[in-house]
Amino acid sequence: VTLEIAPNAVTTAEIADGTITSDDIAADAINAASINPDVAGAGLTQNASGALEVDVTGISGDGSITSPNGTVTLTGTPANSLFENVGFDVNVPALTGDGSITSTDLTVTGGANSTLNDVTLEIAPGAVGNTELATDAVTTDKILDGTITSDDIAADAINAASINPDVAGAGLTQNASGALEVDGTAITGDGNITSSDLTV
Repeated sequence: VTLEIAPNAVTTAEIADGTITSDDIAADAINAASINPDVAGAGLTQNASGALEVDVTGISGDGSITSPNGTVTLTGTPANSLFENVGFDVNVPALTGDGSITSTDLTVTGGANSTLNDVTLEIAPGAVGNTELATDAVTTDKILDGTITSDDIAADAINAASINPDVAGAGLTQNASGALEVDGTAITGDGNITSSDLTV
């Protein structure tokens, strides 16, 4: 006589509590429908099919996003901010540099630790020499009226084309090239020719 357990004969009543081990359970045997709702602990939830899902609202971090030196402005929920909205904005006034803008030829205002700060640069008096000026850079509007002296004018620099007509005073005239000429017709003497032996 052969005795066998009939298919589906073993039910929960025949199984001793706590005797089912992982070796007894087939691979992939525990599906969504087998999961009890109490399996979903903190941070998990069970949907209608029985599948487990992450519940973001049930998760909080154990650390916070901070900016110790105040260089970043934080908005939203920076404390325990896992899965929370956090805004980051650079706090420009709180930023300082560790170097300075300096110059021997420029006057620097606000150059100390000047990262992201306003800096004013001005040319220092006497800093601009011949090497700093481009050819033909100095024009009449750059020269202060009445400041050109004889020392500034090169030898033979004043040529005929440079002479204004009003330079030609009494007894002089200016020709087409600008050169000055003696105008004999405009000259009169201030003495007389006389003789005791000649009739003048």
